[in-house]
Amino acid sequence: MMLDGKRKNVLAIVPWEHRNLLRGISAYANYEGLWHLEVFPPSSDFVTAIHRRKPDGVLIAGLDDNAVKQVKELVPFVVGIDTTNLSEHRPQIEVNSDDLAVGQAGAEHLLAMGHGHYAFVGIPNDWVSGQRWRGFQAEIARKGYNAELYEISWDDNAKDYVPADLSKGSLSNWLLNLPKPAGIMGWGDGISRVICRACRDCGLRVPDEIAVIGSENDDLMTEMSDPPLSSVVVPWRQIGNTAAAMLDRLMNGATIKNQRQFIPPSGVEQRQSTGAVSVADQEVRDALFFMRDNVSTNFNVDDVVTALSTTRRALERKFRAVLGRSPLEEIRRIRIERARQLLMHSDLPLKQLAERCGFTSASWFNVAFRQVTGQSPGAFRRHVKGS
Repeated sequence: MMLDGKRKNVLAIVPWEHRNLLRGISAYANYEGLWHLEVFPPSSDFVTAIHRRKPDGVLIAGLDDNAVKQVKELVPFVVGIDTTNLSEHRPQIEVNSDDLAVGQAGAEHLLAMGHGHYAFVGIPNDWVSGQRWRGFQAEIARKGYNAELYEISWDDNAKDYVPADLSKGSLSNWLLNLPKPAGIMGWGDGISRVICRACRDCGLRVPDEIAVIGSENDDLMTEMSDPPLSSVVVPWRQIGNTAAAMLDRLMNGATIKNQRQFIPPSGVEQRQSTGAVSVADQEVRDALFFMRDNVSTNFNVDDVVTALSTTRRALERKFRAVLGRSPLEEIRRIRIERARQLLMHSDLPLKQLAERCGFTSASWFNVAFRQVTGQSPGAFRRHVKGS
């Protein structure tokens, strides 16, 4: 927060396509920092802009090591955003996406769908892709499964994703040879969109045979996918807002002890690419459909047993064998996931929101949400909305 009554001059050297990141930065600049903020993409002559405008501080994203070195030599206060891939000249203060947690969230979502086979599609020698793969692999292994890695690289001439290791054959051949049903996470939404297209080209049904989830939750990329793409929500607006607040503190003389912050994902936005239940067991599949169709009502495990004309013991046994959790745990998971979506995309009062997720009271909703996420519903909503 500005202390001396004089507006600070701040540059954001950030790619324009990082829209939500820039929204978070500009929200802080306009309503809390009261800065004079200007944005320059990394491809611009930002060095000349720094010489002319003499900024008090700079926020950077998408710069290579040499460019960061130049900025640090010219500006007293620099905060990096998602700069963990830099090797030599990383800023002293950084705010990053928790990419291990992003991979874990994608794995958790696919595991909850009940797939028997899992894979991750990344790009070689990339920090973000590597971290997300490690988080994905660890979570899959924790549940007793193996995950396969397939890497493809970006071809600047073709402007498309192409296989990096041609000895593996084409992406389509790899997809055809995967055991089905399979759940695949792409390191980003662009690569996941290509996976969906490759499935379509070789006659594989998404999500019935292969479910696909991306990461970033880029609204345009996910909606342009066929089918629309589920994605792990990286809270870029919150990341930008946090980075701006840290820069403001630096410019006002504060000492920051926690010099590197990692912001976890705020859930999964489910769309059609993971919209099906792909478990082989018909009874478990019917139970999952019942739970999802009735998530807004106060049903319990006995209601599921009655609807399926089975016994509680038999249902418990099948859920443990297929999903690794009980029907009661699955009901709670579905309710909390629904609550996450409503907290992110609505302004419903918590009492009404709890009712729409099948909780009998706001207090019980608060307890259950905190047990699963580690924070209250109100804190979660403030976090994802950057307020």
